[in-house]
Amino acid sequence: MPASQTVEFRDETWRYAEPTLMQQAAEKVFGQIFSEVGALQTIRDPWITLQLHGSSSVNPVLGEYYANASATLFAGGGTDDEPFGSFPGTGQAILTTPPAFAPEGIVRAYEAAFRQVVELLLADPQVLAALQGD
Repeated sequence: MPASQTVEFRDETWRYAEPTLMQQAAEKVFGQIFSEVGALQTIRDPWITLQLHGSSSVNPVLGEYYANASATLFAGGGTDDEPFGSFPGTGQAILTTPPAFAPEGIVRAYEAAFRQVVELLLADPQVLAALQGD
């Protein structure tokens, strides 16, 4: 994922740090189902690793923010082994301050996308068994 994204509308240009905003959303949503969340190097002895991918877009005229995200699950603390699941999600947020840009819209769109990911993840019997240690 690029370090930043740019939104242009008429004579306005906005830049946002997409990885940072996506991480904020991921930590909030996944923090509701996992006891410890964060970048891999910050977690002591993880028993599951989620590799996240995402992209976003903005319609500043309508105040609409969109995110596409996916989470690929790996056992343990790395991504070298075969994943045991991959789950997609899409999200949208609408802020009532157009035409403008607010980073919070990106965060909210990613939160919605990650909530879909969580729903799919928790509906998968194989993943549930792994999460419960079976």
